[in-house]
Amino acid sequence: MNTIAAARCFASGLVKILVVEEDPEIGMMMALLLTDAGCLVEVVRNGDTAMRLEPEHGFDLIIIDLVIHGTSGFELCDRLKENVWLRDIPVLFVAGSPDDKDRRQAFVHGAADFFVKPFSPMNFVARVLSHTRIKTA
Repeated sequence: MNTIAAARCFASGLVKILVVEEDPEIGMMMALLLTDAGCLVEVVRNGDTAMRLEPEHGFDLIIIDLVIHGTSGFELCDRLKENVWLRDIPVLFVAGSPDDKDRRQAFVHGAADFFVKPFSPMNFVARVLSHTRIKTA
């Protein structure tokens, strides 16, 4: 899986992913999975830091935990989608609860996908990479 995933990441240039995750262990796990797939990953713990990093870092995809310090993942997504330079970056949500209301709200706020923790590492990487291919197509 890693060789195939890395080939996908490098096919049209290195894919840069921002992970906004309050839990440092989960953020590190996501970063390791995606780095092993050949992506560049930066992890931050709150929405304010995420907004300061964009757009100069040029992320291709953003993964946001639904519950982050200082704001909700939905509020951060709204801020991203309001910015003309950032609105086309795919946003994927992760949440600790399989609540259908949260899942629906994520898509209403502009999410491209929604993961429930804990998730299958192989499934996570495959779905993230599929969104990077869609964006670069």
